[in-house]
Amino acid sequence: MAFRSARTLMDPVFARRAEPAALVWAPVSVTQWQRWRTDATTIAVSARVTSDDHPADAATTVSRVLAVELEPRNEAPIRWVVYAQATRTTAGSAWLLSGMEVVA
Repeated sequence: MAFRSARTLMDPVFARRAEPAALVWAPVSVTQWQRWRTDATTIAVSARVTSDDHPADAATTVSRVLAVELEPRNEAPIRWVVYAQATRTTAGSAWLLSGMEVVA
């Protein structure tokens, strides 16, 4: 559901390719997600752009390294790194997420 809600922020080709894999991006098992859902666990989420090296920006392509953290209530935080790419069709158009690689 969350993935589909964010589709307008994604390149359409990336969105079609990525949706089937969306559940495996976070280093959290399906069983764990289901337990949190059953227990109505509150989860704080943060993502920040790091200062790590990335390819130089171009007029229609940028790459960034993100630090992501999930912190379920009363549990240790889960952290991982995401290498994200965004593209746009022209210098004046909106940026769209066009690629992601997760490093757990």
